[in-house]
Amino acid sequence: MWFALFLCLVPINAWEPVILKNQGLLQVPTDVNGSATSLSLLENNISVVHNDAFGYLPKLKHLYFGENNLSIIEDHAFRGTVLNYLSLAKNKLKWFPNLNDIGTTLSVLYMNGNGLRFIRAEQIEALIQLKELHIGSSKIYILTDLSVLPALNYVALYAMSIPCCNKLITLKSDLFPNATYLGTKPSPCNYPEELKGVDWWNITRNDIDIPCPATVTSSRLTTEHLMLRDTRTNNEVKDESNFEGCVY
Repeated sequence: MWFALFLCLVPINAWEPVILKNQGLLQVPTDVNGSATSLSLLENNISVVHNDAFGYLPKLKHLYFGENNLSIIEDHAFRGTVLNYLSLAKNKLKWFPNLNDIGTTLSVLYMNGNGLRFIRAEQIEALIQLKELHIGSSKIYILTDLSVLPALNYVALYAMSIPCCNKLITLKSDLFPNATYLGTKPSPCNYPEELKGVDWWNITRNDIDIPCPATVTSSRLTTEHLMLRDTRTNNEVKDESNFEGCVY
């Protein structure tokens, strides 16, 4: 009887995912059921996410926001949610979004297929519960030491070339069971020369215990940082595709 009463009191669609895939949406909808826990906005035409866009969805845990035209995500876009899973894959983001408002809940993040140039420690260090980070198929040439993420156990860097140096020590698991697992193409190293073409699983921690190349100066990084933060558009930042990846 109590179970039947419980079912009567809870909206019948409270746990059902809200699917608004390929609806031609130009902005985040404002009329989703406030009890929704899962929302799919895949394959729409949304380009900007304003502060508190999802604030009316306090139970939202899963957000599928891939394959839109996202180029700007304001600093408090996800404030008020309890997101555990967030996919922003295959958009037009060149700046890693501020996710501090969901830093204590976010566990899985897909950022692959964007135009990210770099990831710095201060952009991700608040993500204390993050377990999976997917950043492959991007233009990253500066990657921070991911040990700043205490819960991280999987990083996907597919379709990327990276310098195999000491900033990746925490991503190498040989004889180190607590290391973060790295998902990558078979031979990801573009540095040092002797590791180019070598299978990642044949590379040891000792092999990558070398200084990382300093291919970008601090002044250049600051300039790039400001350019991306000020413009955050696809056509106002010059192409950096000539850069090989480096770890910062």
